[in-house]
Amino acid sequence: MKNITIVVAMLAIATSGCGPEADIGAEKAVLRAVVDSLEIAFETNSTELLAALFSHSADNVFIGTDSAERWVGYERFIEAHKRVFASIEKGSKIASREVAVDIDKTGDAAWMSFLMD
Repeated sequence: MKNITIVVAMLAIATSGCGPEADIGAEKAVLRAVVDSLEIAFETNSTELLAALFSHSADNVFIGTDSAERWVGYERFIEAHKRVFASIEKGSKIASREVAVDIDKTGDAAWMSFLMD
């Protein structure tokens, strides 16, 4: 009986990493496209485009550039950005720099950071 237990445990360990892996390059390209879309949303003052980029969950936490820019929930985030958009001059150009995107090997989690001018 002990031998069967050991074999089952070894099979479980051996197959635990056998799930499909994400195409990391393709997933990173998708993340970069999100950053590009954010630039367009800010340049065009488009809350519609901004809304298409994020989950509308009340559980979301958005973190901006300083301690006052922390919004819990999609609605608070979008309301704050309506005010931001109102302050951006029409025709302004937005550029992202120091863009870092990454994704875990399973494709289940991703993160990105960037600075926007």
